[in-house]
Amino acid sequence: MLIQVSKKLLEQLSICLGALLFFTFYFGITLSDLTPSFTFGIFLLPVTMGMVNVFSFHLIPEFLFRQKYYWFALYTAYTLVISFFLIALSSFYGFIFINSLETMDSSFMLSKNLYLIIVGVYIVVLVTSLFSSYSESYKIHLRNKELQFA
Repeated sequence: MLIQVSKKLLEQLSICLGALLFFTFYFGITLSDLTPSFTFGIFLLPVTMGMVNVFSFHLIPEFLFRQKYYWFALYTAYTLVISFFLIALSSFYGFIFINSLETMDSSFMLSKNLYLIIVGVYIVVLVTSLFSSYSESYKIHLRNKELQFA
C-alpha cells in the first residue's frame, strides 16, 4: 500500500516538474531571464495538474476504455469549458503578480496570447494522457495475456 502511494506521488511530482519545465521554456523562449516565465508556469500548474488528473485517471479509464463515447465527449466538453475559464483566470493573476513584483527589472510581457497559453496547457495534458493511456492499455494487454495462458 505504501509503495503504491509513493509510486503515485512520484508520478505526480514528475508530471509537475515536467510541466513546469515545459512552461518555463515555452513562455520564456524570447527572454534572457527565465524567472518570470517560471513564476508564470507556477500559476498555471494547479489547473494543468487538475486537468491531467481528470483526463488521465478518470475520464479516459472510466469512459473511453469502457467504450462510453457519449459520456466521454460530454464530460470532455464540460472539462474544456471549465478549464478555459480557469486557465484565463490563472493567466490573468499570474501576469498581474509578475508585473507587480518590484524585484523584476522590466515588466514581463507574455510572448504568447491566451490561445497559445491554452494550447500550451493542453499539450501537457495531451502528452501525459497519451502516456497514461498507453501504460493502462499495456497493463490490460498483460492481464489478458496472463488470463489466456492460465
